[in-house]
Amino acid sequence: MNAYQKVMFVFLYVGYCTLVYVRQSVSFAAPDIVESENLSNTDLGVIISSQQLGYTFIKFIGGTLADLLDPGITFTACLILTGLISATFTAVHTVSYFATLWFLCGMAQGPAWSACAVLLKQKFPPDQFATWWSVLSTSANVAGTAGPFISQYIVSVLSWQASLLSAAISSLGIGVMCYFFFKLLKSHHSYQRISKEIRVQPLNLSSLFNPLLILLTVNYLLVSIIRGACNDWGLLYMIKYKGQSHLAGSSFIGSLEVGGMLGSILSGYISDYMVSKESSTARPRLQIIMYLTCLQTVGVYLVIFHINTFSYQILTNLFGFIIGFGMYSAISLLGVVAMETAPENLSGTAHSMVTLGGNIGRVLAGYPLSVVASWTSWHEGFVSVLLTSALSIVLSFFCLKVLKVKEETKIP
Repeated sequence: MNAYQKVMFVFLYVGYCTLVYVRQSVSFAAPDIVESENLSNTDLGVIISSQQLGYTFIKFIGGTLADLLDPGITFTACLILTGLISATFTAVHTVSYFATLWFLCGMAQGPAWSACAVLLKQKFPPDQFATWWSVLSTSANVAGTAGPFISQYIVSVLSWQASLLSAAISSLGIGVMCYFFFKLLKSHHSYQRISKEIRVQPLNLSSLFNPLLILLTVNYLLVSIIRGACNDWGLLYMIKYKGQSHLAGSSFIGSLEVGGMLGSILSGYISDYMVSKESSTARPRLQIIMYLTCLQTVGVYLVIFHINTFSYQILTNLFGFIIGFGMYSAISLLGVVAMETAPENLSGTAHSMVTLGGNIGRVLAGYPLSVVASWTSWHEGFVSVLLTSALSIVLSFFCLKVLKVKEETKIP
């Protein structure tokens, strides 16, 4: 990497890590928010789902904007708007205001990951793309690992408002720094040339609606339900239903993120190596995705049926690590395959299409899952998550079959 690429990657990594921390800050402080604001599980579910609805609402448009506009400035705008809205969130006290502001926060973050993806695809060769994509995706895992502990410390010393406000200030500060960097980068000759060459090509959105991309979108939806259930309700599930301590629950969430961090990097590197040895870029990545969905399913099963109040912490963390390794790695590679199988000037839009399915999955893991838990129990709620994970294995298999048919039809 040259100097511009190195600095750009650092800004993308730190910036997206901050965005994820802000996005999950309500979930990290959920027990304290519920207690201090006298909220029910369904109230909290409405707030969490409202953010995902906002994120979903703007996601597809955000990917197209990243294809048409400057992705660096798009990313900067996401950071600044997220910081302003999150700061406002700490000043309100009713469910309607909480939900409205968190909906707007979701909208503000919508284009961020697509902008990152377009920048990476423009700057790195195909046989390194998944590796750097995977490294960048670990920024979410870093936020998820450190987030619960940082948030809990600030909440215990000050309040949940102080926890969210500190995250908002960080987002604003990094956003300002990104603005000046991308303004400087925009004057760089190679950056101008690459961006112009890609943006002048006509957009043919009909090419995105093919069976493979549709299956990838549905599979992304299913895996994202697992992610949403673990990130948004995992801490509450471990404390309220499994009888674990707050520290043990936070450690479980941290192990998810550590597993995801290592898994994303390893799966990205291995898939890039396999791509360099084969003519197909998508087939080896889809094969790995199928194994990863199997791994995440095993991890969810072990947590549901083999964890209780008396379980050893190391066992709980191990199961969390397994889930995170499979879940985050599959999500990372699904995004890579979507961008690689789409036309060059529609890579951001293709990524937004599959992550749109992922955002719908996160919405389903919010309020709907809280309703299931309220009607039955958290056990039944997470059993439904297990069935969803098993279904993602089936979808991964069909993705491989569709790709095989697609490649065979191109053979003379």
